[in-house]
Amino acid sequence: MNSPTDFDSSAGATPNRGPDAFALSGPILANFFRRFLSCNPLYLASAGLLLYGINQLSSDPSVAGAEPAQITFNFAALFLYEILLVWTAIVLARRTIWYDALLLVGLENLFVLIPFSLVSRAVQLDEPLGRKLCAAAVLLAVLKFWALRRYIPRLNLPPRLLALGAVIMAANVALALGLRRIYDEPHAVNSWLTSGWLFGLPLLIALGNFLPKPTRVTASPEQKAWLPHAALGIWIAVTGCHLGGMGFVYSFKWTAVLLAPSLWVLAWTVVRQSGALVSAGARRQLIIAPLLVTALAMDDLKLCFTLNLLNAAGFAWVWWRHRTRTLFWLGAVSLIASLALLPIEWAAQVMPRFDRIEWAFASLTAAALGAIVASRNPKWTLAGGGVCFVATAVLMKNNETSWHWAAQVGLFFCVAHSLRWRDGEIAGARTARLFLCAVWVAQSFLWSFTDASEALRGGCLSGVVVLACYALHRWLTGGWLTRLVPISACVVLLSSPGASFAERIKSAPPGYLAVAGSFLLFGLGTIAALTKHRWHKSQTN
Repeated sequence: MNSPTDFDSSAGATPNRGPDAFALSGPILANFFRRFLSCNPLYLASAGLLLYGINQLSSDPSVAGAEPAQITFNFAALFLYEILLVWTAIVLARRTIWYDALLLVGLENLFVLIPFSLVSRAVQLDEPLGRKLCAAAVLLAVLKFWALRRYIPRLNLPPRLLALGAVIMAANVALALGLRRIYDEPHAVNSWLTSGWLFGLPLLIALGNFLPKPTRVTASPEQKAWLPHAALGIWIAVTGCHLGGMGFVYSFKWTAVLLAPSLWVLAWTVVRQSGALVSAGARRQLIIAPLLVTALAMDDLKLCFTLNLLNAAGFAWVWWRHRTRTLFWLGAVSLIASLALLPIEWAAQVMPRFDRIEWAFASLTAAALGAIVASRNPKWTLAGGGVCFVATAVLMKNNETSWHWAAQVGLFFCVAHSLRWRDGEIAGARTARLFLCAVWVAQSFLWSFTDASEALRGGCLSGVVVLACYALHRWLTGGWLTRLVPISACVVLLSSPGASFAERIKSAPPGYLAVAGSFLLFGLGTIAALTKHRWHKSQTN
């Protein structure tokens, strides 16, 4: 009778003979060794010993002058070992010993691209030999994976994964053979390797998005949903080691900044492809990874700015689909970080007097105002006005008109934000709005009498912005909230011309003023007569 962890292979299920298939029983030490041996560390030790031996032979001073022959020997040893890996994996899979079979398949995924590192070395010493070894490596890789699919049909190696593997193999071939063409041009080599780290490797990692998303969890080891992703990850990791080895040979100066784009793409790929592999809570924790990765690029402001800007776009897209508060704030943080890290040479094209500290302060102010705009609480309205007042005063560096500008900006922000209030739910909201509008109009007229030219610019700017906010509110809600806000904005727009007109009236002859006043009073009387039925109700007995 089978144990609870075994399955009937004739029914399509497969036994699990890995370390988890053995119950914990007996002495602790004996159980430890049983578990240790069930992991079959001999396979891992064998693979590590082979790689160590090949590395020692490649760097042995005693083979100087016979490097092509030594590379050929190493290549043949790798070939023989890989054939042994595939053949043994097939035999174990036929016997339904899936843990050890999958371990060998994983080692084969590790070894399939390692020969191209030898090809890179062979091309430098003997280009015809390197080309022959490259063709042999490609042919053997095709035959090995054909054998795995042919003789282990239940193994989860979809055709799409093999197609992506062909692309990664082509990249290794190009890396091995391409650098030989520019061997004598150090600048070109550095550009090639830099492009490989910044663009090539991230593009290969992005191929993971073309794999089918895991949608189910299966108990069959050979059908695990994560197998294609693990295979692709191994191939990309070996390619990264190949790229790093080439950089070591050509004395390329590598920094951790170059790894940031790859890790950024990997983070977004994991978030997108996690599917059934992780729980919903784990996915919510993984979503912050793209933001954390950008810290690696802090030494390169252009790269850090670009990654944060892409993060903002990515979080905005995901937020649009799921509408969660966490995604909104992650997108806001990414956007503000990208603005604060705007490269000086880029900003100087638009702002010749660009200052990093002032720009970062303005970005943080924008972030605070963004959070305040989302609220409907009048207390936050006043806080936003204070933020605008302080930020404007600081950025204008206390010149003669900075305080008037600060007051104008703070007041028109409060008036515009009062459109978000729900008057029926907030006691005293109408009175508070009336007070804010009155103070805004009074400040505008006071500014007009002290500095007419600056007041004209400030009044026009604030009045137009408030009217635009009012029109936007009308478009979004479909109704007019209160006429007090647009009337106040129009009065502010006319405050500076009104002040100039008042100055001219002071010097006008009294007779002209009396005539003009008579016409004005006549007009007001006519308006009163036409509207009397609205404000004067007749009394009936």
